Amino acid sequence: MIKNFIKSLDKVFSRTDIIIEVFVMASIAFYIIGISFNYSTAMSFPIAARIARLLIRSSFALVIFTTMYTILTMQFDLKVTAILIIIGFLLAINYYYARDGRLMLVYCYSISSKNIKPEKIMSVALISISFILIFVISLRFLNIIPDITEYMTRTDGSIRNGLGFYVANVASYHFLTITLLYIFVRKEKITIVEMMIMYIINFAIFNLTKTRNSFLATNIAITLTILVKYIKSDRFHKVFGIISTASYILGAASIFLLTLFYGTGNELALKLNKLLTGRLRLAWEGLNSTFGVTLFGQNISTYTGSYSVIDSSYINCLVVYGIIFFILMLILFTTFVHFAVKAGDKYLVIVLFVIAYYSIFDGAWLMFGYDPFTAIYIAVMCRAYPALRDRFYAREIYSF
Repeated sequence: MIKNFIKSLDKVFSRTDIIIEVFVMASIAFYIIGISFNYSTAMSFPIAARIARLLIRSSFALVIFTTMYTILTMQFDLKVTAILIIIGFLLAINYYYARDGRLMLVYCYSISSKNIKPEKIMSVALISISFILIFVISLRFLNIIPDITEYMTRTDGSIRNGLGFYVANVASYHFLTITLLYIFVRKEKITIVEMMIMYIINFAIFNLTKTRNSFLATNIAITLTILVKYIKSDRFHKVFGIISTASYILGAASIFLLTLFYGTGNELALKLNKLLTGRLRLAWEGLNSTFGVTLFGQNISTYTGSYSVIDSSYINCLVVYGIIFFILMLILFTTFVHFAVKAGDKYLVIVLFVIAYYSIFDGAWLMFGYDPFTAIYIAVMCRAYPALRDRFYAREIYSF
């Protein structure tokens, strides 16, 4: 009996690839659930706070272990090694100046997940985010956890419901992420009925949270999915591919131009800022009077007043990570979209396009302490590995 048990253990541990995959998946699930739970009002209970911290720390421990194992067992081509060293060096510089390890976290995930199918990563993320959203909303409606009133009343007098989260837009943002993950996982199997249900849920959440950007971005994602699925015109898909490839550059350019326009003090710009609930003012203050822009980033919290988050991911990235990393991120995500278009992965193109749009007026892009999109970025990097391999390497002397 003991011999059989030992043999069983030998079989399990001989399949280290399966163990590493399980560890990575568990790390992603722990990270998403822990971080998301950390933004819920359940944190007012000490036991909930301890559980969230345990999940996050367990996630970090697992990803560090799997990254080190992957690096030690990989067979590197000289060019691959050089690229990893350069990226690691740049991330070290960024951490020195910005004291922000979030980019390093995604870098570690992208290495440890390189042999895992993107669909698996997104499926785990989809289940994790769906679980935490349903769980927190259920706790709130059962009056087990409190709601909050701070920042819950708009200037027009409308009341926002946090649905159990400290910030009103978290629930709607999570549903946007669920929508994008669901679209990617289901692909051609997604039906018009499923998309109609998503429209209804999105409207119900918007009716409670009054979060316009997430509401609009979710509707755009669902509508694009319908168009891409049922329109067979090659011209439509070609034009959409071109626009999507340029989406991150266009998104960054648009918010910078709007911010500069606000800086002129033009009456129309002031009205536009009011329509955008002060986002242009926050971006302008972040770039000028409050923080400014550096080459390698800076150790700051992107707050500029009583409610002060820089509500543009592009401006946020530039201020926190610096000019060099901002440019690299634009190039990297533009490359991701380019590869997705070339590979004909039209549902991944939709996901990346919607993130590019959403990032214009929301600060979630690359804010990994708040951002369930992290799983999408990791999956995209895994998807990019074969494309990078086929493009830059002619000989199969590496283990990608």
